[in-house]
Amino acid sequence: MKPASFLYCKDYQRERLRETIAKHFELAGGLDKLVSRSDRLILKPNLIAPHPPERPSQTHPAFIIETARLLKDYGAKVTVADSPAWSNAEHCLEVLGAAGELREIGAEIKTFSNSVKTRLPIADIDVNISREALEADAIINLPKLKAHQQLTATIAFKNMFGVVCGKRKAYWHYKRGKNPEDFAAIILGIYEKTAPVFNLIDGIVCMEGRGPLNGNARNLGITLAGSSALSCELACARLLDYSIEELPLVKYYIEQNPSFKGKQAYMIGDNPELVAGCDFQKARIIPISFTFSRIARSAVKQLLIMLKIKAKR
Repeated sequence: MKPASFLYCKDYQRERLRETIAKHFELAGGLDKLVSRSDRLILKPNLIAPHPPERPSQTHPAFIIETARLLKDYGAKVTVADSPAWSNAEHCLEVLGAAGELREIGAEIKTFSNSVKTRLPIADIDVNISREALEADAIINLPKLKAHQQLTATIAFKNMFGVVCGKRKAYWHYKRGKNPEDFAAIILGIYEKTAPVFNLIDGIVCMEGRGPLNGNARNLGITLAGSSALSCELACARLLDYSIEELPLVKYYIEQNPSFKGKQAYMIGDNPELVAGCDFQKARIIPISFTFSRIARSAVKQLLIMLKIKAKR
């Protein structure tokens, strides 16, 4: 199992952040080890709803922009894409204050929409996954480190659920959410199919408590990265004092891959012990499954948001 890199970054000051992101790629062996200069590359941030950056429910705009800038300077064709629970990627990025600068540096913005029925062997089901994600030359995963009331914490694996388009994500909460193992199999199957080449985790200002939407901002000043999602998950678990039993995605992954049983987080970079014992406020767990009425309310909310966006144009 490859190590996760761990670096402190006390805030989103651009030069400091740019150096931190570049250092993560350097610790991974350099960009040449991960992508080619002409690659059609997708950056997959955590976009969930049109919230400003002061509410840390999404990957911070500076984190997205500086990663995109570094990759554009390298020569890649960069698309920033997601399928938010509410609104669309462009609107979420506009409210974050990132859309204009992303366009200026030549990055494209897309909402995942064109889906393909895809077999997930680990879950033994077919799931509709974005064609853009499946056909990209490479994906770099940009999660926001958050407590999560259904999955305990959202780190590397969970963020790739966003390649399932629109309200189909809510459908899978409804269809497979009653059994945590069934839902974990879907998330891990999607991650396996899309196979991000790198995970770069924004934990500078993370969300604790009632995540992934309504938690509190917590300035931990940390970033983690690595080509192994499991390494990133285990590293975050160690830092925030989560056990494997508390993290259903990690628990299920190790059950399916027993060679990883007992493996410890191995981190390179800065000394992680300085943040150990940070007393991160964990989420109070609620059921994964969505009721039909919850899905209906969410669909109405999405319709109203999209009508409001259309009216402003």
